[in-house]
Amino acid sequence: MARNTSAAPQLIRELNRTLILNLVRQKRTISRTGIAQHTHLSRSTVSTIVNDLLEEGWLLESGTGESQGGRRPILLSFNYQAGYILSIDAGATHLLSLVTDLDAQIIAKAYDIHHISHSITYFFQGS
Repeated sequence: MARNTSAAPQLIRELNRTLILNLVRQKRTISRTGIAQHTHLSRSTVSTIVNDLLEEGWLLESGTGESQGGRRPILLSFNYQAGYILSIDAGATHLLSLVTDLDAQIIAKAYDIHHISHSITYFFQGS
């Protein structure tokens, strides 16, 4: 039986991307070298993935760290404004909507009290 291994490199790359993104989120700031040390990925793999994540806007360069004998490392941080989350709570007597960044910081909030007899069009009359 033939095995399809063509998807394996792409899957590994996606897993490595996720690993790096989660590590940067947890550490708040970390260098490429720090990522390589924590993940046991090669420095070239880390650099390639980090460069992609920087270009896509998921990571930011956030300063420089302390030198350990060579160049000062560039610190990376997660870009919590790379996306937003919309949450809606439609209850029998209220409608609450929140927009948060990816760090769960509230960007916008709206609350409206309504009667259960109002239809959904009631909320969009002013738009």
